[in-house]
Amino acid sequence: MVVLGIVGCATKVADHTKGRSSTCEVHEVAMEKKSLPIMYGLPDFNERTRARGAATGKRFPHAGIPLEGGCLVDAKNPKEALMLVCAECQRELREWNEAYDKEHGAPR
Repeated sequence: MVVLGIVGCATKVADHTKGRSSTCEVHEVAMEKKSLPIMYGLPDFNERTRARGAATGKRFPHAGIPLEGGCLVDAKNPKEALMLVCAECQRELREWNEAYDKEHGAPR
């Protein structure tokens, strides 16, 4: 019975698309709704993560990077979020990752 309760919680999805434009403000293209994982716990803030965070808002704000749900993990929290994702933002993120890896080395 407990297992069923946990499985039921795992299907919870937070909708982050309501009231938001479906057009990417950076690339001016239509975005798709996609379900993305929400990561709970203390994130690994390394140099790559900080650099990517600084570039995200200007270059690829809708790349579909998993959301950070906070440090407190609770079975009641949603496991996924419905988000608007831009194909051009995803392309920009791939290019940013390649350039970063070329300059700093690939992540281990």
